[in-house]
Amino acid sequence: MRVERFLSDSRLWERRYADLWSIPHFISGALVAYVVLRLGFDFQSGFGISFAIALTWELFEKITSLSDTEYFTNNLTDILFALLGYSSFFYLYQSLTSVRAFTLAAVLLVVFAVSVIVGWISYHYYRRYII
Repeated sequence: MRVERFLSDSRLWERRYADLWSIPHFISGALVAYVVLRLGFDFQSGFGISFAIALTWELFEKITSLSDTEYFTNNLTDILFALLGYSSFFYLYQSLTSVRAFTLAAVLLVVFAVSVIVGWISYHYYRRYII
């Protein structure tokens, strides 16, 4: 079955640099941009907040068993993806109306939630059956 193969394929989820977890990392940076823009922060302050959140998450993964199969280089690129998502949304926001920015943020939130849920299921699936 294709779904089982997709869920159990740790190669899709645990790569040396970029993997399917790169998607929610990118989106999380974009969502942070939306929030900090709505709160009135400038680019640099928001960038620092986004960096702090991404770094804290990666450190959390390292001290728990969430990333025991993850490459260090992947931890670094996860942070870079979050910062790229932040920067992309920050500059895109300048050309959007507030309604369109909200709509885009809402769509990104749904995609984020779906990708994290599928990733989490996959993580547990291949940890249980493969590793």
